[in-house]
Amino acid sequence: MNPGSLIRVGGAAIAAVAVMFLSARAGASANGLELDYRASPPCPNLQAFAAEVEARLSPAAKAEASRFRFKIEIQSADGGYRGALSMLAPEQTGVIREVTNVDCNELGGALAFIVALIMNPPDPADTPAQAPSQNEPAAQAEPAVPNPTPTLVAPKPAANRRAPSEPGFREVQRWSGRLTGALDLATARAPSVSLDPRVGAALRYEPPSAIGTEAGLSAAFGSSSLLHETTGDATLRWLLLRAEGCALGHPRRQLLLSGCAVAEVGQLTARGERSPSHTSRSALWLAPGLAMRPAWQPLSGLEVFAEASLFLPLVRPTFYFTGQNGRETVHSVPNLGVSWGIGASVRFR
Repeated sequence: MNPGSLIRVGGAAIAAVAVMFLSARAGASANGLELDYRASPPCPNLQAFAAEVEARLSPAAKAEASRFRFKIEIQSADGGYRGALSMLAPEQTGVIREVTNVDCNELGGALAFIVALIMNPPDPADTPAQAPSQNEPAAQAEPAVPNPTPTLVAPKPAANRRAPSEPGFREVQRWSGRLTGALDLATARAPSVSLDPRVGAALRYEPPSAIGTEAGLSAAFGSSSLLHETTGDATLRWLLLRAEGCALGHPRRQLLLSGCAVAEVGQLTARGERSPSHTSRSALWLAPGLAMRPAWQPLSGLEVFAEASLFLPLVRPTFYFTGQNGRETVHSVPNLGVSWGIGASVRFR
């Protein structure tokens, strides 16, 4: 398969994953409550979650349900599940509560309880009456007049600690370390497309209501097939160290999209195999670049990803044989290179 075909196949695969990533689930209940709900089995579906919210609503709250809109996202995390609740109307907020639980059904019930708590107006009977002053006669109690506009009571933003009075809450681990392995198909390092194994580690930070970040360091190595030239044969080998910094989007239905800035530094070596002198020549490899990485999270702590990147070699050496017919070029590093590949990462803390 030539490089052009590989690029088209890799681009089509990444586009398919990106389309899955952008899919979402939203709906409205019978009372007009709008829910932007994202979760996958074994978590409750949209209909089950909406029914659980409605079962907790008072008649007054059901009458005003169309005023509210909430966003709920549930994903695998820390050996269990993590849910984030945001309010989109009548007031737009960030994440106002984050819930974690090893049982996704219990987590869904906890989020439904919080949604109902926000929507239900306060009960006037819960407000204590003020005692009359000793110098003032007791006034005849007037009948309570219900407030036609329910008061919105929003819980405080989640803290990074357990709240014993609310079900399903525990400490949220936002920092994590990951071990990564990948197989990359790359151009520029050799005349043909090369297969480069890559292993490394990364440190990730995932706040509940902002873009996450990740910093990683990995090593890649590889070699070309035997290059047959008139003057002699040669083999190209390389050993690279790669640093990357990534911005992580919010996971949706176990899918995560990240964009990375990368930098590669290492050594590119050419060795003559059939020539008047079996010599080797080495040159510096230095190439910054950009990468796009859609990932799938089938299990808690495990990610399977695809990656496509562009890189710009800053040092572009030319390797050649010198013979009776003059100089014969083996390989010249081009101005631009591409790579695409697949891999997996595992959380280790």
